[in-house]
Amino acid sequence: MPHQSRARCSVVFASAALLASSLSYAADAPNYAQIVQDEAYWISLSQIPTNVSGPGRGGLAWYPDQGHRRLNPYIANRGAKGLLLAGAYYYPMVRAYADWYFRHLNGGASSGLPADYAGLSGTIYDWDVDVATGSETYAPNPQQPGLPWYDSSDAYAATFLTLLRKWAEVDATSRAYLLANAGDIQLVASAAIATQHVDGLTGAKPDYPAEFLMDNVEVEQGLQDYAWLLQNVFADGARAAVWESKKDALRDAIQTNMRTAGPKSMYCWAGDQCGATTWSRFYSDSVSQAWPIQARVAPASTANALWSAFNASWPDWVTSVNATDAAPWAILAYTAATLGDKARVDAYMNGSQAHWVGAGRPWPWTIADSADRAGAASLVSTKH
Repeated sequence: MPHQSRARCSVVFASAALLASSLSYAADAPNYAQIVQDEAYWISLSQIPTNVSGPGRGGLAWYPDQGHRRLNPYIANRGAKGLLLAGAYYYPMVRAYADWYFRHLNGGASSGLPADYAGLSGTIYDWDVDVATGSETYAPNPQQPGLPWYDSSDAYAATFLTLLRKWAEVDATSRAYLLANAGDIQLVASAAIATQHVDGLTGAKPDYPAEFLMDNVEVEQGLQDYAWLLQNVFADGARAAVWESKKDALRDAIQTNMRTAGPKSMYCWAGDQCGATTWSRFYSDSVSQAWPIQARVAPASTANALWSAFNASWPDWVTSVNATDAAPWAILAYTAATLGDKARVDAYMNGSQAHWVGAGRPWPWTIADSADRAGAASLVSTKH
């Protein structure tokens, strides 16, 4: 599941007083174009300089700390999309990040690395990097200290495919680069579904078979985006059709195997949690509903019903502040934007400006939050 989120347990949002305070911000119209540029700049600060000699050059850290930085590819894949929103100045940074990704691809042709600890190719580990030199070490493994680690094989791979499509859509110079790396991109696509089970859903990774809603939605998106790349960049319509069918099958599996019963039907936050998923718990149950809404996996009528129920249960999200772990959850603003919910987007923009941006975007804000905030601003500006 989204791994920025997996560490953020038991979220309980702030009081109704905060909601009233944040909604008063809605009178101030956010400057959407400026938000996109500001967030892209902040994301760019997390990139390891490309002029260092170490292998970390070009990597995108999840937060622009000084000294040592954590390179989490899932957060980086999401964060890099925010760079693309801000225009051509940032496209070389996305290419530098793609270079870093391919250099670290387990079993990759360009990396020369072996398959991962589970024997899979197309996966990628978390790394810690020294900013000054670009030297790297494996990020700490919470289960087996000293060994390499990734939080998922399915979502890491899928979100990279989505990034590559977004890049190809806006930057014509990316095409030759993508063609040159077609073999490794295919490995990534295969890694996204390497843990697919007989019920059609993917497990998080080979040694952690839990089927998470967030991951499966991201994989569905990634398969769709790989099919797009095959059709529009690689000019391989036959293979595009094959991967499109894989996407359709996964979407069907989500609809069939990840829905709760009853009048307040939700998507199950995990495949084995359909009997326990509830609107009374924010994480993972309620916030997971944002994923099928914003990815348009949920049919339009279902998406609207889910969004209505979510806001009835958790209206305070627009403050961007919660009482437990202070997680900003900017993806909720992006979800609102996909539905044209401008009032809530604006409330979040102003609330996050007051509580996060104006304070320097303190942790646990990450580059994924910046990309989601920029994405919401970009999307709502085109709808209104």
